[in-house]
Amino acid sequence: MNRPPQPYLDLRARLLRLTLIGSAGGAAGYLLLAAGGVMSSRLFPWDGLGVLVLCAICGGLLQRNQTGLAAACFLAGISQPACYAGQAYGVASPVNATFLLGIVLCGLLIGGWFLSIWTAAYCGWMALLAWGELQHAWHPATPVADGGHMLRLVLFWWALFAATGWVVWLFARSLERAAEVSRGQTIALARTLQALSTEPELDTFLGQVLTVTAEQLGGRWATLWLYEAATDSLVRHLGYGRGRVLAGDQLGELGRAPIAAQELPIWQEIARTHQPIIVADVANDPRLKYRAQLLADNIRTLLYLPLLRDDQAIGMFSINSTERRRFRPEEIELGHALVGQMTLAIQLTRLAASGQQAAVLEERNRLAREIHDTLAQGFTGIVIQLEAAEDSLAETPDGAREHLNRARALARSSLAEARRSVHALRPLALDTDDLAQALARLVQEMTAGAPIQAQVHVYGPARRLSPAIESHLLRIGQEALTNALKYAEARQIRIALTFQPDTVELQVADDGRGFDPQAPPPRPAGGFGLRGMRERVAQLGGEFSLVSRPGAGTEVRVRVGG
Repeated sequence: MNRPPQPYLDLRARLLRLTLIGSAGGAAGYLLLAAGGVMSSRLFPWDGLGVLVLCAICGGLLQRNQTGLAAACFLAGISQPACYAGQAYGVASPVNATFLLGIVLCGLLIGGWFLSIWTAAYCGWMALLAWGELQHAWHPATPVADGGHMLRLVLFWWALFAATGWVVWLFARSLERAAEVSRGQTIALARTLQALSTEPELDTFLGQVLTVTAEQLGGRWATLWLYEAATDSLVRHLGYGRGRVLAGDQLGELGRAPIAAQELPIWQEIARTHQPIIVADVANDPRLKYRAQLLADNIRTLLYLPLLRDDQAIGMFSINSTERRRFRPEEIELGHALVGQMTLAIQLTRLAASGQQAAVLEERNRLAREIHDTLAQGFTGIVIQLEAAEDSLAETPDGAREHLNRARALARSSLAEARRSVHALRPLALDTDDLAQALARLVQEMTAGAPIQAQVHVYGPARRLSPAIESHLLRIGQEALTNALKYAEARQIRIALTFQPDTVELQVADDGRGFDPQAPPPRPAGGFGLRGMRERVAQLGGEFSLVSRPGAGTEVRVRVGG
């Protein structure tokens, strides 16, 4: 049996944990009610205590990451009361429906071939109960003396067990596929977001998105079409096939030759509806211009996704599959997200090419206005008040003190206005939140649907720090958290923010695979990296330490005055 994907194993562990908590709570409630005389059984109190002990044992195994063994022990334990009840009440009793719960739990907590074995074991036990009852080996509360009636009851329970096992197997299989798709979506988006933030070349980034999208959607070929409004035509900008990105003459006979928009019915429909198009019958779909070539390449299914900007189609993305298949809604949603990143990258590149100089001039003018309206005018008023204080110092000291107070007030007001002027340059997360809240929000946003436990702890009385310290510490925490998520394959991340009277310390630790800090990097690091963290700490005049080794996780610690 193939090993289920890790997200499904995590899901099984969470389901087992909830099941253990619910079972322990139910057993405790039963003991309380039985002790009060509300309800009881022949085995009171050993039945309730047994369930509590079983939950404790399975919980210990679960803590040791023995999810399969813990689930098997739990199923075996809860089956004992069901078997006892079946023997006590007989094959005709509805109490045997409790075996259905065992089948459901087996399918959700273990699944696979074990579900078949467990269902067959229940069927065998039901047959044994029937045989013992007919042979008068025991005397149930609701006996069935007629052999034909007994046979019908056994067949009924067998059919019910088999049907329940089949439905649960289908449901568990759908959960496993959903977990696999979700994992693929997370990995795909993480890869493309990393490329978007670190890759300066547009075509290189687009090629990476092509690759990721084709891999996740199971396509043999992927093509990016861009619309040129000046000539009302489409150009095959990039392609992906045979494990590599293709461009220019590598795209085949047509290469990057423009194709008139009116010759592509698929494009005309996408430009009009802005909706994805799935072509399941390549041989007979009249919208396809190159059907003969597609059939020669054994293409069975095509998916077209629009590239939209300001409610206008600027291109389309096609996925060619050699299998007849139906794209699930979550797959199309993932395709939309990846294509959206393509659109964003294209738009950013165009804006950078056409508006970089205008942006520089606009920012220079803004800063000039802010300096004139705040610092320049404020300093002018301060100079005037200081000169007035100097003139009146010898004759009227009280008047000089009043001028000094006014100068001080002007200085404070100008400082406040200067801080307001540059406020937009601070991280957006610090607009309304302090550093601790911003870190907590950052952790929550970056680790949501994922299977990672991340915690933020604050020690000491929290306080607002200077904008520079908060900004730099937030960026350092963000980089350390990103490294733990992106490279360390960590399962647990702990962020600690400690406030001392004169200092503040940030610690980010993970249980990932770690690395050798002394070893040279395999390639030049992109983005912020460890060098950027050290530079930020140096600007703050603080202390930076990094502790890591292969297989032992990583810890980043920063201490600055504040």
